[in-house]
Amino acid sequence: MRARIEIWDRLFHYSGLVWSMRRSSWFILLAALAILLTLAALYALQNTAEEPPMSEEAARQFVSRGVQRFNAGDMNGLLALFAPDARVLGQPMHNLKKALNRATHEMGSARLRATTANVRAVDAGTHWIISTDLTVDEQRPDADIQYFRSKVTAELRKSRTSSLFGLRETEAWKIAAVRADPEIHLPDF
Repeated sequence: MRARIEIWDRLFHYSGLVWSMRRSSWFILLAALAILLTLAALYALQNTAEEPPMSEEAARQFVSRGVQRFNAGDMNGLLALFAPDARVLGQPMHNLKKALNRATHEMGSARLRATTANVRAVDAGTHWIISTDLTVDEQRPDADIQYFRSKVTAELRKSRTSSLFGLRETEAWKIAAVRADPEIHLPDF
């Protein structure tokens, strides 16, 4: 047994300092391997993270998700449905964010409610056109207040977004443009 230890010491120059550095080096190598395998798996998943093709039913579900997020007061979730370069009622996205923040601040605890009717979706080749009758109101114990009712038309396009510090890209349907008839005016900012 002692002979084996001496051979081990001669082959690997055993000392407390060298052994601990070698052991920590193995931990570093294993951690680097784990990170590399994780990145490889994310890269492999990158190609499979595409949104399914749009259909009339998928368009209705998209509108329903937006309405649910609005009614729940989840403005970040609602804004996530829009492409970063979207034009909403002729305004850039940052104006919509400001208008939503201002409206939620001014409304306080009052809850706005959106409802849709007559949702229609048309395949326009590279994008989809969704139109619906949109009503935004507030229900109070003493009154029902309707803020506006309008026919809203949205253009949906596939948009690429990146996550995990740009390591993973996904493709999802996002709102690229919104128009209303009669027009809904956003305040100037």
